[in-house]
Amino acid sequence: MPSDFYICVLGSGSKGNCVYLRAGGVHFLVDAGLRYNDVEKRLHDIDVSTKDIQHVFITHEHIDHISGLKKFAKNNTATVHLNAQTYLRVSSELPAHYPVNVFDTAFEINDIRVTPFAVSHDAVDPMAFSFSFLGKKISVVTDTGYATTLVKEQIKNSDVMVLECNHDEEMLKKGIYPWPLKQRIAGKLGHLSNLQAAQTLAEVTSERLRHVFLAHLSAENNSPKLALETVGSHFSNLQLNCPALIMTHQSRVSELVSI
Repeated sequence: MPSDFYICVLGSGSKGNCVYLRAGGVHFLVDAGLRYNDVEKRLHDIDVSTKDIQHVFITHEHIDHISGLKKFAKNNTATVHLNAQTYLRVSSELPAHYPVNVFDTAFEINDIRVTPFAVSHDAVDPMAFSFSFLGKKISVVTDTGYATTLVKEQIKNSDVMVLECNHDEEMLKKGIYPWPLKQRIAGKLGHLSNLQAAQTLAEVTSERLRHVFLAHLSAENNSPKLALETVGSHFSNLQLNCPALIMTHQSRVSELVSI
């Protein structure tokens, strides 16, 4: 089996989320929150076809993570992996007798170890994932109000990470969102701020961690510049070596990273 392990973010933000990974000869997605045509185009940009995708992992049922699932399933036969509670919420998006794996613990696909773990978000049973392959590890964590002890333990010793940097705390406070929405975003069932992401990364960083994709940025309450500066400054203040920070985008594919 080939030893290549690749990742890029096809799109990330409040309007849709989808991450592409390849381990050996296995192609898979985390979430299907982009329009099918956008997934098709952005995969083409990295010389991959939608027909290559063999597995889709769903983190939770919010529309920005499943909006493209129905059309994807109509055009492909990739196995959809999700937990039981999420399946109850999204089963109507899948054709009858569609291949589904309802998991309740870690499992393996070929030589890939898939470890789902709970995050803190206002969905029915939200998950994040770590993927381990031939001694290398990629973790994908978005949509969590804070990084629990479990999350920190699960993402330790990652070589690459996708981590939410949703909002700048001051921008959110001073922004135009109504107060209840501000409370939801900043609360324990909401989204990680830039500073929370920086603090989490600093706690779990190691010599192995080479690349971090900053994901799920709010268009209204954040900016790429602020996200990068907040994480970089936090590492600098602690005199820690900062991993390479890669910005993700809502409207285009990110850099493709191999480990």
